[in-house]
Amino acid sequence: MLQVPGVVLDEINAAKADVENILAQSSAVNGTLTFTAETTQSIVFATPFANTNYRVYVTLQDFIDYRITNKTTTGFDIELNVTYTGTVQYDVFV
Repeated sequence: MLQVPGVVLDEINAAKADVENILAQSSAVNGTLTFTAETTQSIVFATPFANTNYRVYVTLQDFIDYRITNKTTTGFDIELNVTYTGTVQYDVFV
């Protein structure tokens, strides 16, 4: 198995941090969830959106897959492909 050099991973992480900072400044709603041996958590908006034409960007510290499910005007679910313990950040864009 080919391993990615540390310097490449450092550059990827630096780029991700830059994107996260930009997103946090321009998103409509954002937050952090704490997963404890879970695969799914729900986000409920304080104020419902007019429609479901929003996008969700998710940030995880680990390389695992996720998807957004049950998207409604009042919120959505973040579903991970494995049982996870850790923090998950999200940004919602309208």
